[in-house]
Amino acid sequence: MALSAEVSRLQAELLQLHVLHRAAAPTRKQWEESAREKLRVKWEHVRAQEKEVRDLEAQVEFERGLDDLLRWGYTPGSGARGLEEKVAMLDEVLCGVWGLGERYERVVRGFEKWVGGVEEVRQSQAEFVARFEEVDAELLDADTLLLPELLPAWHAEHSTLSRRLEDYRRKLISLGNVPPPPPDPEHPSDKAGKESEQPPSSLVRILAGCRALVNGMLDELDLMEAMVRDAAEEEMAWVREVNRREDEGEGGARKAGAIWRVL
Repeated sequence: MALSAEVSRLQAELLQLHVLHRAAAPTRKQWEESAREKLRVKWEHVRAQEKEVRDLEAQVEFERGLDDLLRWGYTPGSGARGLEEKVAMLDEVLCGVWGLGERYERVVRGFEKWVGGVEEVRQSQAEFVARFEEVDAELLDADTLLLPELLPAWHAEHSTLSRRLEDYRRKLISLGNVPPPPPDPEHPSDKAGKESEQPPSSLVRILAGCRALVNGMLDELDLMEAMVRDAAEEEMAWVREVNRREDEGEGGARKAGAIWRVL
């Protein structure tokens, strides 16, 4: 009797395991399909909410941009005509600055090549001064001791870019900034606080970015011009130092007609 009861219990457990094993695959498949469907419904709901929020943000951004545009273009006595003139001037500046990109890069590449030559010449000049009494002037190569020259075409391009960018900067100044919105008569402080927390409109970003670009390009062009001028002054100082040493007799073996005397 005890053995039969134990066998019956094991047979019942085996039967349960068999039933569970047979139903495991379809049950798992049903669970996966149910979970996938629930996740799909939640995803569609979240995506719809996200699209709704983006549409609302786009609408708010559009209204803010339109409001900034109208305030920026308003001039007493001109009305819409003032806005048209400002938009046309801003378009001219944007297209003009964009069109100068290739020419500006060409000027920068020419200047960088010149700077590389200047570094080599300065190293040669330093070595020449260090070995002043040993070097024979007739054996020297002028190209290794004199600064390389920037081509006239580079100077002309540099001057043209400077004039164009200066004109664009004056136009950007004349366009002015976007005036702040008028305060709300009922809640002036609340509106000012909300406006300061919001990101700038596209018009504000365009004006600020264009001004930063024009000012940066002009600063770089001015720096190039200053470096060319400083390099020429340093070269003349080097020539004067070499002439002083020769006049004082430091170069006893030096012969007349040294290359630095032609400057």
